[in-house]
Amino acid sequence: MLDTRGVLAILAGLALLAGMVSYRRGSQVESYFLLGGGFALAAFWGLMGMALSRTGPTQVPGDIYLAMSGSAVVMSMFFFIEGRSTLRER
Repeated sequence: MLDTRGVLAILAGLALLAGMVSYRRGSQVESYFLLGGGFALAAFWGLMGMALSRTGPTQVPGDIYLAMSGSAVVMSMFFFIEGRSTLRER
């Protein structure tokens, strides 16, 4: 049975995979936005993991989830900014 975190992980993985395939095929703007969305979903996954670790016993501490979520937010911002600047150049 999948929970919400599992669905977010699958969606993030699919968005990141689609972004990499799109970049390989040459459509940069779409790939940047797909990668940004994938990292945004990964950030939500990390925040949900942090909330879960604070409410019950888990094997990974909440600080690790917070660090992963923070790095995913930074990557999401990078790809959205890169996509926007590439879109403006066209």
